[in-house]
Amino acid sequence: MGILHSFFDESGKFHDQAMVAFCGFGASESQLADFGKQWNNQLRRCGMNALHWVKARRYGKALGENIGPQSLSDRINDLKPFADCVNDYLGIGIACVFEVTGYTSFAQESKELLGGSDNPFYVQFLRNVLLLAEFARSGESITMMCDEDEETA
Repeated sequence: MGILHSFFDESGKFHDQAMVAFCGFGASESQLADFGKQWNNQLRRCGMNALHWVKARRYGKALGENIGPQSLSDRINDLKPFADCVNDYLGIGIACVFEVTGYTSFAQESKELLGGSDNPFYVQFLRNVLLLAEFARSGESITMMCDEDEETA
């Protein structure tokens, strides 16, 4: 019996953002081991301990100790190997994005059918769990790690 490990993070707060997202990846233990080796190779190549998108997208600033400020096209080229690593070594990627005004304007009866919350993250969480369950092999256990959000922790 195997384990499908998954890791998720939310982006945006529904009370002050136009769009909110709850995204993540899932992989078997062997896929994670291979991914980790390749990911760490990319981090070493760039001279980084971790890849933080907020910092990485600032192409006018250093990407890491080994890559200084660069043009947009050069930054994209230096980040492509990270995307390739995700595509090549992880089993599933899930992105669930909601337009906040559309979700919050649902009739309350409709929201009740989706769990009853005004916060779209609860629906996004449920949808992602269902997708993981659909992806998992028969008999495979699922772990799900999410970053801590003070509101829902």
